[in-house]
Amino acid sequence: MPDFPPPPAFIVFPQGLKLPGSRYVLPGWEFSNTMDSVVAANRIYYIPIFVAVKTKFDRICIYVAAAVSGTAKLGIYSWKNGMPDKLLLNAGTISHGTTGAKELIIDIELQGYYFLAVRCTGAPTLRGANIGFGYTSAVYGLGTAVADFTRVILSIVADFTDPATAPDVAQDASYSFVRLREAS
Repeated sequence: MPDFPPPPAFIVFPQGLKLPGSRYVLPGWEFSNTMDSVVAANRIYYIPIFVAVKTKFDRICIYVAAAVSGTAKLGIYSWKNGMPDKLLLNAGTISHGTTGAKELIIDIELQGYYFLAVRCTGAPTLRGANIGFGYTSAVYGLGTAVADFTRVILSIVADFTDPATAPDVAQDASYSFVRLREAS
């Protein structure tokens, strides 16, 4: 049998379109529609992302579709063997007591795999990817049933800790609640 060369390393296209101004992104994800999902109070959701090219971000946000009193804590964790590890950024807390976009100012440069994180003290309805319209996430999903690979969000009832509390549940992509804004 002939020896075949190893597959090429992950191809990174270093050029990209840069819109004037800023844009909100979920790095490594692609989806054409959004849907709203109810958050479980005091559950931290770890959303995997992949930033292909070193990028500076100046905002982290969620979109509250149905408000309840309470606050949301947002942050970014490092990636270690497919699990959240060190808390790289505790962005702070914002109220989820009113509807609309809720954002915090940050200043971070990222490249590689990470987990965005959100934990709400109440149970608001937040906006994520609509899995009924198709999506691509930054990582492979977990099959919890035959033909089910939509589970890409890890979660656990916990608070932000350093290192991260290991998740105990895999949830579907509709729980991809957090976005980053690329700095202009």
